[in-house]
Amino acid sequence: MDKQRLHQHLLDKLDSEVLEIKSDLQRIIESRNKETKSSAGDKFETGRSMLQNEEANARKRLGVAEDRRHELRKIVPTRNCLSVVPGALVQTSLGLFYICIAVGKLSIEGKVCFGISLDSPIGKRLSGRKAGETFVFNGTQVKISELR
Repeated sequence: MDKQRLHQHLLDKLDSEVLEIKSDLQRIIESRNKETKSSAGDKFETGRSMLQNEEANARKRLGVAEDRRHELRKIVPTRNCLSVVPGALVQTSLGLFYICIAVGKLSIEGKVCFGISLDSPIGKRLSGRKAGETFVFNGTQVKISELR
């Protein structure tokens, strides 16, 4: 699996997520601004309050997505890693892991890879290790067979 293509795929995915959230946020703001006061004042206030809650949630999601994108952009995918650090592509007996941000299971180029952070349980066990090393994770012996 090509590490640079994998990294770009993740960046594209996060860019799309940010654009989608921004679009949702714009729609919510427009709806809130179009909300007019009617004779049923309580209904107006309830509708406006719901839209304000939606807006706050969208802004929070946007912040999280932008933070994740920023963290991913700090990683240099062209770097050849000699130990498990952010940016390493690690082949283990459990599967293929890209050390980046927590994104879960990815299918790229017909292969399955897991995007994980070093803060994840498996990430903590992998951190700093080198190719050829073994360790125990959840009662299973795991070997690092390749590191890029």
